Amino acid sequence: YMQKKRRLVILSDLWGWERADWLTYYLDQLQGVYDITCYDSCSLGNVSTTDRNEAALHAQFMDGGLETAVSRLFELESAIASYDNRLVDVLAFSIGGTIAWKACLSGLEAHRMFALSSTRLRYETVMPAAGIYLYYGETDPYKPDEVWMRQMNLSCRIFPETGHLLYRESIFASQVCRDILNGV
Repeated sequence: YMQKKRRLVILSDLWGWERADWLTYYLDQLQGVYDITCYDSCSLGNVSTTDRNEAALHAQFMDGGLETAVSRLFELESAIASYDNRLVDVLAFSIGGTIAWKACLSGLEAHRMFALSSTRLRYETVMPAAGIYLYYGETDPYKPDEVWMRQMNLSCRIFPETGHLLYRESIFASQVCRDILNGV
């Protein structure tokens, strides 16, 4: 009798999967242990990627795309959970972390959530019922501050001399995957 792999849900950043060749750094290390489902945050939020401009993408998420993505993720994952009751871990990049956090608040049951460069979490005031692991680059100007961390009773790993896109670096990906695989 072989024990089934745990499930891992991965959520993309603001750019979706279109130019995410860096995702392989994570998949290569995690697919042996997990059954992985990848969600494109843009698709979930009905965000048009024809204009590959960061401000335009961000504006679409702020103008309803975020809520759409949250309810769509909850819907899709609830459908899977109805026949597959394995524990789910979440690995989310940037806006994906905010989507995952809000989906957990609306009932998505995640065991652990690893959010990388999810700067919009600084606006959140309620904690989801999951183990939360946050990662930020030291020079990311929008990372949550220490006051927020204390209020939420969270800690985060800050990586020195790196910015918002640190999750696209293989050395950083290896450290995060090690945390995920070692149960932190």
